[in-house]
Amino acid sequence: MFVRHAVCPEKYLNLTEKESRKRDYGCFNFDFHPIAIHFSQAFVGAIPLLFLFTALFPNFYAEELTIVNKVMIITLPLTMFVAFITGMMDGYTRFKTFNTPMLVRKIVLSGIITLLSGIASFLLITGGLTSSNKLIIIFLILGCLVCAVVLGLMEKATQHYFAG
Repeated sequence: MFVRHAVCPEKYLNLTEKESRKRDYGCFNFDFHPIAIHFSQAFVGAIPLLFLFTALFPNFYAEELTIVNKVMIITLPLTMFVAFITGMMDGYTRFKTFNTPMLVRKIVLSGIITLLSGIASFLLITGGLTSSNKLIIIFLILGCLVCAVVLGLMEKATQHYFAG
């Protein structure tokens, strides 16, 4: 029997346990989506930490760490886009539709993360890392982090449906 979860009630999945075990994941046995997610989430977690680290220790490789942070901010939308596309493919492989309420929520949250990271990258490219831009970028990345945590909880809630 399925365990109910506040983030993802079983009615959102539209699958029985028997149906979920019969799914053929094809090429997704290689887990492209989780790999892509780990790249983007590593960036989302590291960017605010590097900002904090350079603020606390301004004399410890601050210039180099700022360059690393800029590269991560600029490449973050690309990693998010790859995670979004592989997630869409994985979701369709698992559910055979995009119309389940849980999948729609995940698509919306993924779109929000991709948009926020794109805005942060755009601000950095067009305006540089000024103090006002830095503050806006930090808030945008923290917004990405909040959405990522919610998505992670939603995915965790569905894992037991697709286990062996």
